Amino acid sequence: MANIELLDEVIDYIEEHPEEWSQNSWGSGQGVNPIKQDDGYFAPGTACGTAFCVAGHVANMKGGRQRWGKGLLGGLTFISVEVPSSGNFLSVSTFAQLKLGLEREEADVLFDASNTLEQIKEIRDVLANHGDVEQWNRSRYYGRDFVGFEYDSE
Repeated sequence: MANIELLDEVIDYIEEHPEEWSQNSWGSGQGVNPIKQDDGYFAPGTACGTAFCVAGHVANMKGGRQRWGKGLLGGLTFISVEVPSSGNFLSVSTFAQLKLGLEREEADVLFDASNTLEQIKEIRDVLANHGDVEQWNRSRYYGRDFVGFEYDSE
């Protein structure tokens, strides 16, 4: 069952801090003077310019230590996050999928880089109503009258 409370927390944070949201990257940091950590990974020097997608926000809010790598075009890219209880690292998407209680297919739709905030809210409503997220996704491309699609946002 989807963790709607956590998803709502992320959506609320994005609405309050739109400059810290970029759906096309798990996390990107343009912070000045990145810090090379003991494990060879990097961390943003300052938080200035750091933005996360939905999955990245979940990992940033609920995860432990973070691993960042140097991006192809400069800056840093969020790679993985520590599971606080185990010390193991997971990819950002896997960590967020587990924290949000999603099936892989649901996570793929929610974390899609092309989603707008309005679409993320629609997906949240589908999840909250135990609807079929994959069906919602197909209807986005083929229209709301896609055969078999049932969606009630109320």
